[in-house]
Amino acid sequence: MNIRKKIYFLKDKYLHNSVVKNHLDDIREHYFFYHTDVNEQKRKERLKRILKYAKNNVPYYQHFQGLELCDFPVVNKSMIKENYENFLSKKFDMDKLFYVTTSGSTGTPFKSYRDAVKTERHNADNIFFNELAGGDVGMKLYYFRVWNNINRKNIFKKIIQNIVEVDANDFTETYVRELVRKTEKDTSQKFMLSYASSYEALAMMMKSLGFMDIKTRMNGIISMSESLPDQTRDFLEKAFHSKVISRYSNMENGFIAQQCTEHKNEYHLNSGSFLVEILSLEGDFHVKDGEPGRIVVTDYFNYAMPFIRYDTGDIGVKSESECKLKGPVLMKVEGRRTDFIFSTSDKMLSPHIITNTMWKFPNVEQFQFIQQEKKIYLLKLNSKVRVDEKFLEKEFKSFLGDDAVIVLEYVHEIPLLSSGKRKKVINEYKTL
Repeated sequence: MNIRKKIYFLKDKYLHNSVVKNHLDDIREHYFFYHTDVNEQKRKERLKRILKYAKNNVPYYQHFQGLELCDFPVVNKSMIKENYENFLSKKFDMDKLFYVTTSGSTGTPFKSYRDAVKTERHNADNIFFNELAGGDVGMKLYYFRVWNNINRKNIFKKIIQNIVEVDANDFTETYVRELVRKTEKDTSQKFMLSYASSYEALAMMMKSLGFMDIKTRMNGIISMSESLPDQTRDFLEKAFHSKVISRYSNMENGFIAQQCTEHKNEYHLNSGSFLVEILSLEGDFHVKDGEPGRIVVTDYFNYAMPFIRYDTGDIGVKSESECKLKGPVLMKVEGRRTDFIFSTSDKMLSPHIITNTMWKFPNVEQFQFIQQEKKIYLLKLNSKVRVDEKFLEKEFKSFLGDDAVIVLEYVHEIPLLSSGKRKKVINEYKTL
């Protein structure tokens, strides 16, 4: 155990009565032994408790009848924004609470509050799922994001937390060369954390520069929020000689699911902290296992601002695990409904089909695909050389339709969102 980890858990033990350790033990129990009678009963009690609490203390829920989950409405970010005060518990002083703010990738920023117990649970979730992916408390973290004067850590904090800030807004040749050089000189154990889009940009630049075999001690590579294309995953695993694990999470709730280390097509749910439902795209009813639907989350631990049947805006497929850890998993996490596009015959297409196609064009450093109208598509390319446009058009028409109009535009940069994500697929035609 490294010295930072020892100090962290000594503080937790003697100053906080082992609160994080107790949460960690509980998370492990639900993750590894989902189907035990004890854990099933715990989850039932947690659900019952948060529903009863919300009914009694959160204005929005007080006029609904019944205390079963099905008696509660499905809500989303827009509904909460429109009735913001009514979703806050009357039992807490908001000025004394923790809060997180989403970046506003699909609209205006959204602030969600957390009480102390939720914050402690989130910290424990963070430790547990990092461990599964190869990271550990106190291990050096190469953290990719858009760093600015608001979120940038001072030198003291960076040393204490052992963080290396990697600018997700700078994947120039010079910066990537320096980043690779830094990881090779750094002989400590370390892991990386980033949005998938930043890893894609990194992989493309590394490939173009010929960095295919990095001599470093990389314990794990964690991709969060968006789904990571298989080609990017394979490249990074081979280049850094490290496993790459994708995580499904959001700012308002936290760690919802993480990719299995044995079966890469499974995302094990964080069942001790959340109840996850998959509801139809057409209405608020459950779909069968194996069918795509809306990912809807109920948070067991946030009493300051209860998230009950919260539509995350993402699409997923739920099933039962095929690995030794028996329990519910997400077989697919397709991303936000607004990221899906449509063929000229109105067939819904996953955004991954665009990403997978673009890997056939290795000279393209960045791209952005926009469906502007039913049959009109704009593809922005940041590339030093012109692509084989006839071949590209043929590839895209194979799934969009022969009557698709594909407009190419060469640009110098695809800008990042404030979150650090780079929006690769945009649908201006229609959403689900």
